[in-house]
Amino acid sequence: MIPQNIIPSIFHEHLEISNMIDIGQTLKVLSSKRPIFHSEADFQQALAWQIHEEYPTCSIRLERKVTQLDNTMYVDIWATENDANVAIETKYRTKLLEVIVDREQFDLLNRGGYKDSTLIFNYR
Repeated sequence: MIPQNIIPSIFHEHLEISNMIDIGQTLKVLSSKRPIFHSEADFQQALAWQIHEEYPTCSIRLERKVTQLDNTMYVDIWATENDANVAIETKYRTKLLEVIVDREQFDLLNRGGYKDSTLIFNYR
């Protein structure tokens, strides 16, 4: 069991500006399945898969290149359904922790240089 005060807290804070995906509910379900992740990439993949399971008609892409007004960026998770696009940017802040969860070893480093969050927004 992971002490609650040292679990990397990635689920409590999010900004939702989309009607397409209920990111709060999706994160709640994911957190019950996976209370901890090895890295931000591990979290992104798990979140993308959870979105896929909850919204099977959405097309999901990771690290999608987006160009707008001569500005290029990569979006962590890109979801498309019909003509609606949703871009999700994730951050995964961790504290130094070595723990076994469900027979899996997690060795996290102290990486807290930014506020932990998941941002979701409509993109047209």
